[in-house]
Amino acid sequence: MKTVFLLFVLLPVIIVGCAQSPEGPEWIEEKMYTSEADLPSTAVVGEPVIFTLRSWLPNSCWKFSHIGINSSGYDVFVTAYMKRSPEDIICLDVVTPVAEEGAYIPEFPGEYRFHFWRSDTLTLDYTVIAQ
Repeated sequence: MKTVFLLFVLLPVIIVGCAQSPEGPEWIEEKMYTSEADLPSTAVVGEPVIFTLRSWLPNSCWKFSHIGINSSGYDVFVTAYMKRSPEDIICLDVVTPVAEEGAYIPEFPGEYRFHFWRSDTLTLDYTVIAQ
């Protein structure tokens, strides 16, 4: 009887104590420098302009996170993000190239200026004409 009682008392404590947070660790996120981008010079209104941006991860702890796209009129601002876990302590100094695709759909005909983030004061700029 004592064994059954201990099993019902200790088992939930062990399970709860070993469970990880459903969200996991808080990720550290930073912007990534865009070294180059490939995108067409022309586009069709209402159809996606698919682009590839190239960058690199500074060491083995960083992973690609996502691409953020914001637009204002005919200016399209593209920023790539990387993330790492704060639990990563030992990181190999290996620079890893990254090539990721993104897309933007022009809504109106005209000359769209794509600005790929390099730093807070510098962007890599391309023009796409949508018809």
